[in-house]
Amino acid sequence: MNAPLRVSYDTPEALRQQFNAEIALGGLFIPTVTNLGFRDNVRVVFDLSFCDDRVELDAEVVSVVEPELAGEGAEAGVAIQFTDSPLAVTAKLGPYIGESKQAERRRAPRRVARVPVLLETGNGERLTGRTRDLSQSGVLLSIDGPAIAVDEAVSVTIDHPTFEDERMTVSARVVRHLEVEGTVTALACLFEPAEGSEDAVLAFIDDVQSSEHARRLRGVTGAIGELGITNVIQVFGGCTRSGTLTVIRGLEEGRIIFEDGLLREVRLGPVSGMKALSRIVGWREGSFEFHSRVEQGFEPSEPVPLEGALLEATRQHDEIGRSQSIQWSDATRFELDRERIDEERSGLSKLEDSAIDLVAAGMTFRQILDVIPEADVDVHAALTALSDLGLIQPVG
Repeated sequence: MNAPLRVSYDTPEALRQQFNAEIALGGLFIPTVTNLGFRDNVRVVFDLSFCDDRVELDAEVVSVVEPELAGEGAEAGVAIQFTDSPLAVTAKLGPYIGESKQAERRRAPRRVARVPVLLETGNGERLTGRTRDLSQSGVLLSIDGPAIAVDEAVSVTIDHPTFEDERMTVSARVVRHLEVEGTVTALACLFEPAEGSEDAVLAFIDDVQSSEHARRLRGVTGAIGELGITNVIQVFGGCTRSGTLTVIRGLEEGRIIFEDGLLREVRLGPVSGMKALSRIVGWREGSFEFHSRVEQGFEPSEPVPLEGALLEATRQHDEIGRSQSIQWSDATRFELDRERIDEERSGLSKLEDSAIDLVAAGMTFRQILDVIPEADVDVHAALTALSDLGLIQPVG
């Protein structure tokens, strides 16, 4: 049996402050240096010296902040999720701060939650992705693939962030797209649970929110502009054995996963790998959040040394910056000189030919970059060559 973790409160006000900020949401971060590991069971003892009493709650470790991260703005310790529901925790600790034991369930607000998700449409199309935030009424999520139309009925399967074999499937409907320059970066879905399943859905969402809250309590967060995105990636990729770095700029959200100094995955919206990393290294603003744990649901790829990947991504980004195509905005569309294309098409490269087809389909510059799997620097070069030949011209 693991030794209990102890937290002490000298006043009701101190307990109330932490209760409202952390405990009532189902979790708590406890500063400590310990041998506890992920998913270890532990008892948490609340020493309430202001009333000479104590309360004991069972919990599970959902995140560990190693001492080596202390120098990077984090505090060594463990994040725990209580075994009891938030309502049961309130019943046990609430009386000490004036909260009713009979507190009614209130509709949970939307909370940040980044867990794997699977969407299935009525025609059987299956798309993987990750939630951005979650409430009892719906979910905002990023999808690794083409957007699903607004008002389309879908089946949403959400993985539990702590227990890999636990997941919930609920009927839903797409109600909104979040877009950047014509590219859908996220979908908002409204839950439509089957009759009789409402309580089970609410209980699962409560548990996911509590687990994610506990995990995020002592993640390292900051502004990209203060350190520079390349420095942020190097620091966390080099000083931890493994972890997940989430980067956010406006409506865009990317994910970088490290293991043992190697880069295991990079994803930014619909693109991944070096293509995604070469875009992220160009960010000058935004925010980041790091956790020393590899998130579930990523697609393992051939690991590559982090330093080499950053050098190549920076080279590609800098080369794009010297290209004529840098003058085109993400929303730029092109018009074709169809007569000249018929004359010149046999001499075009495969990449240039693909770009012509996407221009003909009316896609924007950003959409063309997203759809063609080759490196952005090569797509830029192909479009620039087509423009120099007079086969395409920007129109907006």
